[in-house]
This record gives sequence, C-alpha cells and structure tokens, in this order.
Amino acid sequence: MTTARFNVLDVPRREQAVTPSRLSPIILAKIESRKRVSATAASADDSRQLEFSDWYSALPGAIRTAIGAQARIREYRSARIVRSLGDGHTLDFVVRGAVRVDVGEGKTARTVCYLAPGTWFADPGILLDSRRLFSLVAHGASVLRSVSASDLSTVRQDPCLVQAIARLNFTQAVQAATLLQETSSSTLRTRLAASLRRLSSDFGVRVDPHHLQIALEIRQGDLGKMVGACRQRINAELKTFEREGILSLNRYITVTDLPALERVAA
Repeated sequence: MTTARFNVLDVPRREQAVTPSRLSPIILAKIESRKRVSATAASADDSRQLEFSDWYSALPGAIRTAIGAQARIREYRSARIVRSLGDGHTLDFVVRGAVRVDVGEGKTARTVCYLAPGTWFADPGILLDSRRLFSLVAHGASVLRSVSASDLSTVRQDPCLVQAIARLNFTQAVQAATLLQETSSSTLRTRLAASLRRLSSDFGVRVDPHHLQIALEIRQGDLGKMVGACRQRINAELKTFEREGILSLNRYITVTDLPALERVAA
C-alpha cells in the first residue's frame, strides 16, 4: 500500500512505502469503509438520487419506468474497467465515486473528463449501434446504476429517449472537441488550468467563501493524461500555480484564486 493516491505532489518512492501496521486506526478504518461500499444497503438513497437527476427526471414516465425496471447497481474497485471499447452499449449513472472517460484504452488512452456522482453517460455509438468511442474506468471505489441498451427494446426507438441520448452525446462531443482544440493550440499551462477549472466545476466544494476544493483524489499522472504531458512537467506547473497563490496542494487540490485560474485557462 502506498500514500501516492492521496497526494497531488508525488514524492520519491522510498518515501511512499507505508505498511498497514504503520497506518493509524482512523486511516485503516477509512480504507476498510471504502472497501465495504454497499450498493444494496444504499438502494433507497440511490433511487432518490436517480429521481433527482435532471436528465432522468425530464424523461416521460414510461421511459423512466423502463430504465428503472432494468437498471442494475454494481460497485467497482478503484482502477477497475467499467466499460471497454469492445463492450455492448449501456446507459450508466454514477451513484458514488467517480468514473474516468478515456479515448482509447490502456497506456495510450487520453482522458476526456471525469464523471461526478449524479451524472449520466451514454457512448455516442449507442444510437448507431457502432463500436464504442470511449472506455470507462472507476476512479476510486465507485457505484454505478446501469442498464443495457438491449434491455430497452420497448422504448429504445422512442423519439424522446433518442433525443435525450443525443443531448448526452452532444455534451461528450463538445468535451472531446475542446480537448483536441486545447491540445493543438494551447500551452501546457493553459491546458492544465482549463482542466483544473473543469474539475472544480464538476467536483468543487466550497470550504470557505474564497476557496474551492476539488473533491477528487487525483494524481499528477491523471492530470497528465488529461493534458498530454508527463508527470514531471505537471509537477512543475502545479508548483508554479501554488507559488502564484492560485492553488493549494495537499490531499486534494484547492483553488485559492478562481478568477486567476480562469484567466490562465482563457
């Protein structure tokens, strides 16, 4: 077990090694608690979260009933593949944790975004019955409520559902296009600022009137996959942001000057 997962600034590997016996009982309890994420025990809360989802609640009642009847809850360990490019199509709802959306798979994959709790996802290929464009990976212990496209045969061609899925696909297409544009025309500093701004929008929690904490445990390598850079360059840019008073780097990234971050990202 290592502490690398809990720090933005990576430390030398000889300093990362931590044996369970050296961890405090509180930390051990937190780790065990994550391992015991129980979708069954939380089914009532999960159902309410589903009902309050803007995308889901806007669907006609018959479609909501069909999705609700076929949806299944499943929990995933951190770094577990949720959907690979060869999998069949699904509608996925993030109940807990976070899900990384990648173009491609494995070491060559490029991260488009992270899905926060309360977010629906449908791969663009679902409407055309074509191969998946994106792979999904659990980021931390995560719980999803999913329904296979094949189980929605009675409503799959309903214009309301097709239009709703198209809206999801449009959002994903915009994110991918934005990533491509940033990669081809922006500096690393600007790309990293833009990615941090998006993360703060999706996962930001106000810790006080002036500070916005990104409630997502993310490593330098994760950020590198978002902006197309190695860990060492990400490390240097993060330290620069910290010196400039834009960020605070601890277990979580805290945005201490959001207007300044937005100016860099513009």
